Amino acid sequence: MAKHPQQTSPLQTLMQATSDFLVGFSVFLIISGLIGTVFVLQDLQENTSQDVRSDASTATPQVEIATTEPICQTLDVCLSEAIEGQTQSCSPTEICEIPPGCYLETISCFREPCDVDPQVVICPERLDDIFFFVFNDPASPGFYTDEAMTQEVSEESLEEGNRYFIKSQIEVQNVVKNSLPSDLSFSIRMKVNESLDSVKLAKYNMLTEHRDGYADILSGPFTAKRNNIVAYEVGSHDNNGNILIPETNYDNNKHLHTFSAQACANNPDLNNDNKVDLRDFSILSREFFKTGTNTPADINCDGTVNILDYSILATNFSVTK
Repeated sequence: MAKHPQQTSPLQTLMQATSDFLVGFSVFLIISGLIGTVFVLQDLQENTSQDVRSDASTATPQVEIATTEPICQTLDVCLSEAIEGQTQSCSPTEICEIPPGCYLETISCFREPCDVDPQVVICPERLDDIFFFVFNDPASPGFYTDEAMTQEVSEESLEEGNRYFIKSQIEVQNVVKNSLPSDLSFSIRMKVNESLDSVKLAKYNMLTEHRDGYADILSGPFTAKRNNIVAYEVGSHDNNGNILIPETNYDNNKHLHTFSAQACANNPDLNNDNKVDLRDFSILSREFFKTGTNTPADINCDGTVNILDYSILATNFSVTK
């Protein structure tokens, strides 16, 4: 007997359709959610890349700040011009900074009046150095052809073998360490080629009472060599080498200045007659043993007419010049 298909009621059909719709809609939501998540992640990745690129393009470049020179304060430091009756003057000195632990101190002029109150930098932790040199222009002492020092010549024009007079102004300053006896003396010395030795003594209280320093002038004659050395020194020892004024730094007590003179150009043909003969011997004999006279008879330009000049003349005897 044939079976007839089971008939479903309209209610069952509606419920089945609703169930199928809900299942399909749920699957749709899940798939849509997955697709949306993918797009969101992709957008986040692109936005992050753009932000990185934007940060890189808008990053502030490092700018090197140019260092500027410190602004220096111009102070006036008194220097003694008591030598030769000159009037006291104050010379400006630039101080860029005051070292830590140091301070400015107003001082009295060596001679009044001063235009302004001068000042010096005092460093208590460095009060172990009593002396130090300050030169107006240590590279350019004055050179003269006369003892009165009125006929000045330039250093470049000095000639080997000639006698000159040199004059240098030296300024000595100090920072007092202890209260030493005021009757102590110190020396300032100038040597030229070990032949000129000009020395002056000054009382120590000339430094302790005047922080602006002590100035003096050293001078004397010398004979120029091809290469010359001027040695300056301030001494706190006596002639026997005993320490009178103790210091911890003696390096700044000395200063050397070197210069060259033009080479000797004296000619054995002393009378300029284009030959070396007995007439030249006669001239040399009259000048024999003369020193420092700038005479052409000093053929080798050593400052003295002696047997060495005779030897040069004899070597060139009867030679036409």
